[in-house]
Amino acid sequence: MQKSKFLILILFIPLVFSGCFGYEPIEKLGIVVGIGNDSYEEKKSQYSSTFEILVFKGNNEIDSVALEGKSNTIYTTINERQVKENKFLVTGAEQVYLFSEERARAGVKDVLDAFIRDFMRNEKSFVAVSKQSTKEVFSLKTPFAISTSENLHGLLEFAHNANFFSPHINLLRFMRMYTQEGRDIVVPYIQIKENIPQITGLALFKGDKMIVKVSLEEASLINLLRSSDGKGFLSVTSKKPEEYIDFNGKNKRKVKVSKENGNLKYDIFVNLNGYLTVNSLVEQNKTLAEPEKVGKIFAEQLETALNNEISKIKNNYKIDCLDLGKYAVAKYGRGKGYGSDESFCNAKIDVHVNVKVNSSGRKVDK
Repeated sequence: MQKSKFLILILFIPLVFSGCFGYEPIEKLGIVVGIGNDSYEEKKSQYSSTFEILVFKGNNEIDSVALEGKSNTIYTTINERQVKENKFLVTGAEQVYLFSEERARAGVKDVLDAFIRDFMRNEKSFVAVSKQSTKEVFSLKTPFAISTSENLHGLLEFAHNANFFSPHINLLRFMRMYTQEGRDIVVPYIQIKENIPQITGLALFKGDKMIVKVSLEEASLINLLRSSDGKGFLSVTSKKPEEYIDFNGKNKRKVKVSKENGNLKYDIFVNLNGYLTVNSLVEQNKTLAEPEKVGKIFAEQLETALNNEISKIKNNYKIDCLDLGKYAVAKYGRGKGYGSDESFCNAKIDVHVNVKVNSSGRKVDK
């Protein structure tokens, strides 16, 4: 019995003292929370990549550092970055992947290839394009979070609560937008304004290259036509600034594809359900107290705006940023050209809008 206890003790002691073997103390670790890609201005053949790193200073003090590396390929930037970094960098916990507009317009094919090959990439992290360089963005100190990446993660995570942004703007969706037939890349566009990062629109891509940035107002229309489960506000105004109607709704979008005269025909059904937050127009027009009438007014106004946006996309941008081609590919087959931007531009697109006002607000007896 004594020998058995002694043997167990001998086996147990090495386990206790070797439990942390090969691990580094937390003060020597740098947690990569954001990765940015920029073009290196001095030589266009070179690249700049910036890591935002969380560092632990002891006494429960945590800080973030933006560290840049420059080289002629993406991964060799690590060589230059590592000679500046006195921490062991831990990847896989990134909260955001960021492209500067300059880098996005030059093309991101190589970065997409790296995303596909590198199994350590965090597929749930968010992706965006920034007006400023990613080094400038990650170097920004904001009052809302420890790191800029944490701030951007929250900004993108809750973007769907306004302007009808999709709640699904992560890395996995980003890669699918590029690799799947009948799709184009569309991601949020971020800009530093008033010394804080803000979403100011959408970045639209053709292939792996960004071609245009659209305003937040236009982004709302594209979001309504492109995706579901976004929330936002609509308004009906009048000549008097104090008299208007505000509506808060959630979007559901469905697409039906068919053929007409040899070309594709898309019917987009945009359905909004919500409630009125302001209706000061009712004093001038008592019929606006009826939810059905108000919903019809919003639907007619929105349908006109969406049809105008479709015309602009087909004539100016000439890309399928509405993600319609994937429905034609699913119905008629791959490799037949139905998912091309040309096919999208030649297609007939009809929008059907329904706005349901579930509540006109609380009533007070006079």
